[in-house]
Amino acid sequence: MDFDLNEEQRAIQKAAKEFAERDFDVDRVLELEKNNQFPIELWKKACELGFKGIDLPEKFEGQGYDFPEKLIILEEFCKVDSSLGVSLGLADIGSRIILKLGNDEEKKNLLPPVAKGESISAIVTEIPDHNRKNQLRIEKRAGDFIISGKKKFVVNGKIADSILLILKDHQEESDGWYVLVVGKDPKGLLREDVANSLGLRTSSLGNLIFDHFELKETNLLNNQLHPSEKVFEFFNERKIETSIQAFGIAQNAFSKALSYSKQREQFKRKIIEFQGIQLMLSDDAIQIEAARSLIFRFFDFFKSSTHSLEKFSLLANLIKTFCTDISVKVTLDAIRIFGGYGVVKDYHVERTFRDAKVLQNLEGDSVEEKSSVAVKLASGIRI
Repeated sequence: MDFDLNEEQRAIQKAAKEFAERDFDVDRVLELEKNNQFPIELWKKACELGFKGIDLPEKFEGQGYDFPEKLIILEEFCKVDSSLGVSLGLADIGSRIILKLGNDEEKKNLLPPVAKGESISAIVTEIPDHNRKNQLRIEKRAGDFIISGKKKFVVNGKIADSILLILKDHQEESDGWYVLVVGKDPKGLLREDVANSLGLRTSSLGNLIFDHFELKETNLLNNQLHPSEKVFEFFNERKIETSIQAFGIAQNAFSKALSYSKQREQFKRKIIEFQGIQLMLSDDAIQIEAARSLIFRFFDFFKSSTHSLEKFSLLANLIKTFCTDISVKVTLDAIRIFGGYGVVKDYHVERTFRDAKVLQNLEGDSVEEKSSVAVKLASGIRI
């Protein structure tokens, strides 16, 4: 297994790092957070420089790279700032399912605006769960689709130009999924702002209310039901993206804590000389390096043309659980090391914890992920 990036990937990493360090205004983030505002100008600049849509084919205005290159950029952005990094990373949240499942005409219409900074997307999905009541219901009636219900805490829900509904029809015996494309302001869709969430405040969280919302068959991606295997491949990729962002945030917080511990003095000694601080930092460093190994395990796995969905799902569960859990731990340790300053917004440390905690619950929380791991292991699945 190769634990290094190739030359092109290192160049992308360097460019993303330089852009983030130059253009991310961390003081501006406090104002954006206060107003629950998306960094629209920064996003447009990232698109202009080719950081968004890097994994899209050139014929759709992308850069022609693949998923790992997208992940490299996500990590570098979050290493510089948790809120801006996550917001920019989630702006094209629906692009990869269009890339996987759309026909050429749909890709031609929907993907270039994403790459050019003209369209922000959101996804609304519900995985059927017999243990709880679904928030949304979809019915097929005379060729049309009727969606009813309310979906809470949708990333980009307040500002999305396009929304992708990824839903299973409970009336159908088929194993397929509907992927429906919704425009910006359709009749029957109401948006509610989610103000003062714990984290991800610059990602414009919103509640979407579907009041007997009607869509035509022309809104159905590729005009067909899509197999579970392809849909869950997308879900797994979303878990990996969330994991990479959490990993970047952990490095962000660790870097701040290590730097501060070498400057801050107590009892005429740098606090890094105290064993309690040393143990926290060393434990965090171990966890970060372990997470890095898991991520490179995914990079190696992604290159294989023979991997199964079951193995991919297990690896995604493992990486999502570990990276988001250690991100919460490392950011909380950073707050402890900063002491009273750790909870002051101007020091940008408490924000890393808030963003990390929300990511821990995004795409399935750690308890759900661990349960999924146990079920797969019990059935004999191994990576």
